[in-house]
Amino acid sequence: MKNKKASAAEPRQHGHPYGVQPWGNFYLKQQPEIRTAGLGLMSALSDDLLLGVLYLLPAADLARLGLASKALYCFAHTLDLWKALAMQELPEDFRWCGSWRETYLCHKAPGYAPGSHKPLAVEGFYSDFLHQPWFCAAVELQDDWLEVDNIDRRSGLTPDQFRQQYELPNRPVVMTDKMTNWPAMGKWNRHYLAAALAGRPVIVGNMPWRFGSYLSYCDEGAEQDEMPLYMFDKA
Repeated sequence: MKNKKASAAEPRQHGHPYGVQPWGNFYLKQQPEIRTAGLGLMSALSDDLLLGVLYLLPAADLARLGLASKALYCFAHTLDLWKALAMQELPEDFRWCGSWRETYLCHKAPGYAPGSHKPLAVEGFYSDFLHQPWFCAAVELQDDWLEVDNIDRRSGLTPDQFRQQYELPNRPVVMTDKMTNWPAMGKWNRHYLAAALAGRPVIVGNMPWRFGSYLSYCDEGAEQDEMPLYMFDKA
């Protein structure tokens, strides 16, 4: 994520791609809300409960539901719904196609044209629950957020010094000299790992992916996720 100097948190994109706004904007804009009418009887459900129900739907039904109203359109295009479908159903050697929804449809919907979906930014849909994940993923890190470092950085600590100064008082410390002699520090880079893991599955989240698929996700998709997926060694 690119850092910049700014006086307030600002998203990289101008506005949620589907027009979802936080509820605070409702009181500022005095714009009619479309959630109640658009959800009908389901408007009695909280946003998180409704989204939990939508997780139970197969992709085809989720896509159809998004055609029923503008409010349901916003719910049906929630990133995490399509992320869950992709991780459950796609093969480990899938290719990233720009977003979780695009990636799923490119693999599972015959004849789907990548990039053909143009998000509709609806007006009058307010949801803190749906807006916050997008905002957290899109907000820029400010340089001054990273300037304060109140954790000690130490080298040459003996076991007794570590125990007395940090373990017993329960204080964090960054030991800066414990990996300097590891071969991996000189060998491991993108090209080395891509060659060493070529064609082999790796564990991402809790699912097997091909390493090349994970690299593609890191390059193009990780910044879309509020909580990006990381690779784990479960050996």
